[in-house]
Amino acid sequence: MRAFQIFLDGTHQATAGDKDLDELSIWLSITPKNEEPHLIVQGRKLDADTLYEFQWVDLPVGVGSVISLKHVESENIDQPSQTLETKIESRCSFCGKTEEEVGELKRGKYAIAKICGTCLQLLAAS
Repeated sequence: MRAFQIFLDGTHQATAGDKDLDELSIWLSITPKNEEPHLIVQGRKLDADTLYEFQWVDLPVGVGSVISLKHVESENIDQPSQTLETKIESRCSFCGKTEEEVGELKRGKYAIAKICGTCLQLLAAS
């Protein structure tokens, strides 16, 4: 599977990825000036009404640090250091009505937002 090997100052920190992930993000977070930036590696997967968020790396990055990424094909993926599971309420993201009130809600493959048939018709008519 496709994955990323993450290195900080030449030291391997993690190999992150998963064949079932909808998204894998690698970013540098810069917060208030008294804190060091952090290298963060996270993944997301949306399954029915549950959002799974995985984190492999959250490390401070000092001045002069070198961050390296290598895109690889590998079956040797590290387990995430953190996993968060969030239930997503079944409501139309536009009108706020529940699935019980409006029937089936539509959602794209990677989208968290949902839309009912009435709002979809209104959107299509505009």
